[in-house]
Amino acid sequence: MTEPVRGQTTSLSPEALDDYLSIDETSLLPHGVNGDHLLTIDPRRREIVLASPADGTFEDSKDLENVSIELDESEDPARYVLTVSTEDAPDAAYALAYAVVRQTDTGDSYTHALTAAVEQFRNLLRARRRLSPSQETGLIGELTVLLHLFSTLGIEHAIEAWLGPEAEEHDFSLEAYDLEVKTTLSEERKHVVHGLDQLEPTYGRALWLISMQFTPAGRGTGESLTLLARRTVEAAGAHGADVERALEAVGWREADAELYTKRYVQRTAPRSYPIDDQFPAITRRRVDTVVPNAGLIGQDVAYRVDVSPLRHDVPGPEIATLLQEVPLD
Repeated sequence: MTEPVRGQTTSLSPEALDDYLSIDETSLLPHGVNGDHLLTIDPRRREIVLASPADGTFEDSKDLENVSIELDESEDPARYVLTVSTEDAPDAAYALAYAVVRQTDTGDSYTHALTAAVEQFRNLLRARRRLSPSQETGLIGELTVLLHLFSTLGIEHAIEAWLGPEAEEHDFSLEAYDLEVKTTLSEERKHVVHGLDQLEPTYGRALWLISMQFTPAGRGTGESLTLLARRTVEAAGAHGADVERALEAVGWREADAELYTKRYVQRTAPRSYPIDDQFPAITRRRVDTVVPNAGLIGQDVAYRVDVSPLRHDVPGPEIATLLQEVPLD
């Protein structure tokens, strides 16, 4: 453990925090005007621990995510031991601990200081892990397809077919073909493709692109990502927990539900397009045939495709009725 430094009354800089987290040992840093808040940075356990003088105001921490507090009475005076995981955002974890020190140094009770600090911490985490607008509408598209497959494949098989949470190249893998779901808010069917593999068919399998168009809904109409996610979990019945885990894997959490309240409606009925020799997909296989040393090209390739004039069809009975569903005005 590194030797403690007395009198840490200012916040550590991001660079200093990174230095402490990069070494292979714990560091003890007394904080506060009197140095009576003992902060430990533990890189191995990915934790920041703050031991503060107990003032008898704090009682329970059951509802605190990524945060735990215990009362240590082994020494005099007793201390509240605050442990914060640094997994999601180490700078936010340290900011939480330092906010407690700063507020209690001004005379605030521990409970009041902690409550304010935790709310700031939660807001920081939510902002950092919030899905982007395109990810939000993309997940709405995937869940729309998943809910439809519940009725045609059965719930268990539909969940197994959903590969999005596993970060696979394609969103769904059905018995005879794969699906890549693309969602847009544009009046035209223009979709952004990411990487050289997203529209590369798996060997021996057909690949279809499902084009979905959404538009922001008026008050009281449409469905938000949060409402759709909850409806999907409920529709899954006994498999609801599996859907919840899948949703967390793609970035939606019940704890962040209030971040996704904007409602959308489908602008048009979905269409499906075969990824064949006529589809303008930029794939690794095609690039290899025309670009020298194509293997040196990374995956951070993105391009926009207007599929409107291309031939569309129905790949199979599993999604036939989905493609025929015309949203109500």
